[in-house]
Amino acid sequence: MTDEASAPANTLQAELRAARAHATRKHTRDFAIPGYGGRLWGTFRALDDYADVRKIIVEHRDHHDEAERELLMAADTLVKSCEGVYALRHGERTDLRMGLGQQLAEFLGEPVENDRQAVFTIFPTTLAVMTLFGEVDLWIRAVGVQATEEAAGNS
Repeated sequence: MTDEASAPANTLQAELRAARAHATRKHTRDFAIPGYGGRLWGTFRALDDYADVRKIIVEHRDHHDEAERELLMAADTLVKSCEGVYALRHGERTDLRMGLGQQLAEFLGEPVENDRQAVFTIFPTTLAVMTLFGEVDLWIRAVGVQATEEAAGNS
């Protein structure tokens, strides 16, 4: 097997390596957290580990109330995919050095027992939780489709 640096840039080997590197790069996007007038934002990563996603699904599969199950899964997904939270103050971005969870809820003056409970405290309504989850989930799926198409050479 040859070293990546030794493969000429125009070879099939180099093209395949570049496609793989692009498909596996970390994807993030910032979303406003509802209820704060555009002043509180989260940086979310596209969940790319099947084990992460499967763990969230399995944890809630036996929950009998479908709406509550969906809310719990949405909250857990938002917590898992949020890499960090920042606030905008006087046009400046301030990194709060925490994720979407218990530490943020307590920073906002709302003591909670766990990250999931924090989501329901941080967000003004459960509909706001589902709305942001829908936006993040749609983006995560689009990133997955785009990476698949790019790896196949269809972009």
